[in-house]
Amino acid sequence: MWQADATQLAQLDPAFRRNLINCLPGYKPLHLMGTQNAAGVTNLALFSQVIHLGADPPLIGILFRPHTVKRDSLENILETGVFTLNHVRIQEVVQAHWTSANWEESEFDASGLTEEYKAGVQAPFVLHSPVQLACSLVETQTLQVNQTVLLIAKIEQVFVSKKGPSGRWFFRSKYPRDCFSQWTR
Repeated sequence: MWQADATQLAQLDPAFRRNLINCLPGYKPLHLMGTQNAAGVTNLALFSQVIHLGADPPLIGILFRPHTVKRDSLENILETGVFTLNHVRIQEVVQAHWTSANWEESEFDASGLTEEYKAGVQAPFVLHSPVQLACSLVETQTLQVNQTVLLIAKIEQVFVSKKGPSGRWFFRSKYPRDCFSQWTR
């Protein structure tokens, strides 16, 4: 078994250390965050640092890297107060990762993913995402330890596909539990 203490971790190649530490909490779902600024320019970004903060009211937390450079998603949310989170389908993983590149155009256009709009929600969803959340900003906190920004949001609307990725799955419970463990074949 490989082992490293805090001193040894600090001496690792920075890119390797970042990837290692990011993987230690285990598997995390991928979300595409849809935002748009006040001028209507859309943005799409990949996030895996999404955490449950509460059920009543329904709150989630999202971690952003330190706001030391332009962060379109964070800046759009601070400007408009709204965003969407969209689960990534397996067939769209490569396209989803393309949203992390630097683009002059909207990441929707650059990645080939399609915007979807729903009544009463200003921010764009990702078409065909099986789980879509419309969220509103509650507050942000900058963590003193590393300047990471914790964004706290309220889930305003939830949209869950009645069919899973295979087309054979269905959501059989009126009350979802255990992160959609009620999805059955």
